[in-house]
Amino acid sequence: MISRTVLQTDFNALAHNVDVYKSFLNPSTKLCAVIKASGYGSSDVKLAEFYEERGVDFLAVAYTDEGIKLRKHGISSSILVFNPEINCFDDLIKYNLQPTFYDFSQFKKLEEYKNTNFKIHIKLDSGMHRLGFEKNQIDKLIGKITENRTIEVASVFSHLAASEDRHKNEFTNNQIKLFSQLYNKIQSKLSYKPLKHILNSAGIIHFPKAQFDMVRLGIGMHSDDISNTINDKLKAVHTLKTKIIQIKTILPNEGIGYGIGYIKNYTRRIAIIPLGYADGIFRLLGNGNYKVWIKGSFAPIVGNVSMDTCFIDITDLKNIKLGDSVEIFGKNAKIQNCASAANTISYEVLSRISPRVQRVFVK
Repeated sequence: MISRTVLQTDFNALAHNVDVYKSFLNPSTKLCAVIKASGYGSSDVKLAEFYEERGVDFLAVAYTDEGIKLRKHGISSSILVFNPEINCFDDLIKYNLQPTFYDFSQFKKLEEYKNTNFKIHIKLDSGMHRLGFEKNQIDKLIGKITENRTIEVASVFSHLAASEDRHKNEFTNNQIKLFSQLYNKIQSKLSYKPLKHILNSAGIIHFPKAQFDMVRLGIGMHSDDISNTINDKLKAVHTLKTKIIQIKTILPNEGIGYGIGYIKNYTRRIAIIPLGYADGIFRLLGNGNYKVWIKGSFAPIVGNVSMDTCFIDITDLKNIKLGDSVEIFGKNAKIQNCASAANTISYEVLSRISPRVQRVFVK
């Protein structure tokens, strides 16, 4: 049975967006495509296949099982694991995954694998204070790296906390400066040069001089520059759409949905669509806070969003009928507007789309 609701991913638009970001890079700068959380809600496997075909240098996932999934689907690219579980070393080795080290407990666990050689990535905390080794731990970190002959440091990296915010440029520049200092200190004690990277999607746009050896592209390739600098150059990659399953006439002073809301003193035509908060539609989008796209016009989501359905006011629209397509976000109803109406960011909008929504891929 084909779902009435689909999340469509346009790989032509994706390729276009990647090329836009690559236009900010030097030809020698490597690209790491971040496809964690099921490819930001679409499909990590399909995205991995796409990037592997394009020769991307690295893929990045959050957890070990995400990397294992890619390997089981035939992905052979280098895979960086941001948050490897400490009890997954056997799987990391078995599936040739490259873990991030951000805590000394990982080096302790490594002692159990003295006869195994594998690549690791070192994460430094340059100011975000999420994961990573801090400035006062660098000497100890260097000792752990140099005394351990089972590992090769593939890269040293950090993460920018506010690269999209021009008002925090001083903070970001300080992050980049500290990271460079710490990287140089580590590299000076090694006989080789690990890759150096700190830029995320917004960083690629605002701080191209800090692209170093590699950059990490995540939400930007999904058509959202959260700094709102190059959104006019990006193409919509994802379209969430569904179909009208019923149309009702609501009389004056009658309400709709849970709470019997949206009471007006005039007659309305209401379309019901099979999409609710169980599919990833935020309840905040209801009660007129967000408009969807139907046959060339916008129409508001009204009343409270239910688990499986929501209401669209089509009173002012003509020739709307059962089965007509409704775009929740895509080329017309922008995902940025959807995120804003839900008081969140497009990362969350995409990653919350339920597995029961059918994924469709266009090339």
